[in-house]
Amino acid sequence: MLNTQKKLWLACALSTIALGVSPLQAQTGKLSPKEIGQILDATIRAVLPDTMTLSRVPISKRSLRVDYERTLNAFGNSGGEKAAAAMNLQTKWAMAAPDLFNDCDQIGSKPCSKMGWQVYTYISPVSVTGADATIRLSVTWAEHDPDRYMEGQAPTPKVGKRVPLASFSSEVQLRRSSSGTWQFLRVGRTTAS
Repeated sequence: MLNTQKKLWLACALSTIALGVSPLQAQTGKLSPKEIGQILDATIRAVLPDTMTLSRVPISKRSLRVDYERTLNAFGNSGGEKAAAAMNLQTKWAMAAPDLFNDCDQIGSKPCSKMGWQVYTYISPVSVTGADATIRLSVTWAEHDPDRYMEGQAPTPKVGKRVPLASFSSEVQLRRSSSGTWQFLRVGRTTAS
């Protein structure tokens, strides 16, 4: 029994060293910014491919804005540009501006021009263990008239036309590979709002 415990501790310590997190972080489940970056990369690439359409406009025609600070805070890390850079992302998505929703509301009584064709997203943990993670990906965009889409131009809502916000969240399951990196497994429950 003791031999098995030593092997388990050694395996945990070696994977911890490879990922650059402290043993305390590994034991408490707190992930490093680099690990959060791996999870973010795997989740967005799997759930929000460029070919996916939101309100009949493909993501490849929109600008994906990631709320790095909210993501890092959800995992118990402090945000900021330095922490976002430490995420070491394979894909560099634009950072979500804090005022992105200033002229938007859920019922669509505002023009939502600052949001435009952009898509706002962040992730938060549902459950994270040493080898498995369930993550919630939250996605929000403005329901501008897709028939008025013109590449490179901000949307111009018709006078009197409501521009509500649309959103969904998906639970995403990931597993840590033998090399220590987080890899996408499957999408679980998805809820639209």
